[in-house]
Amino acid sequence: TFPTVYKKKTVNIKVTNEDDVSQSLCIFLNRQCHKGGLFFFHFQYRYIKTRRSSDFGILEMADNAPNDIDSAFFVLEAKWLPLPKPNKSREKEYIIGNPEGGGIERFKRGHHGTGLTQSAMIAYIQSENCFYWHEKINAWIQNLIDDTIGKDIIWEPNDLLIFEKELDTIYKYKSTNKRIYKEAIDTITLYHYWLPL
Repeated sequence: TFPTVYKKKTVNIKVTNEDDVSQSLCIFLNRQCHKGGLFFFHFQYRYIKTRRSSDFGILEMADNAPNDIDSAFFVLEAKWLPLPKPNKSREKEYIIGNPEGGGIERFKRGHHGTGLTQSAMIAYIQSENCFYWHEKINAWIQNLIDDTIGKDIIWEPNDLLIFEKELDTIYKYKSTNKRIYKEAIDTITLYHYWLPL
């Protein structure tokens, strides 16, 4: 028989990297989705025929939903702010970076969210606050806007993050980003959800 009193063991785990937080968030979100059953979150959603993946892919739960591997209707990319181990060459990774490109850059180049009109970025705010990072990231984007001439990626004022609202402990921003992929030009709307840790 199952014991009438069950003591749950509490384990304190020090989270030290982005993937640990993302996996934990994915489990939480799937448990919330289970109540409605319309869609689910897939951790480390890999794009078919590439080595690339987004931190989350959202897929339909319905019986008649597509079964192919490339059927996410929304993807999310997560980043730490700032990086846990300070690294000057990677400090702007929310926006740009090497060798695979930064978060926003991946959407603008069509590496993430190809064919989608909307997707999202998640920021895990490790230090400072959302107001600080909003100013900092927009300043970095403004520098890219000012220095776009002759580049293979176009940065415009629409790339700047606009504050939308505060949702309990989450801050929501929005940007409309020009995307250039296989010589086609269109836009992708990115929602930015920032979670102070």
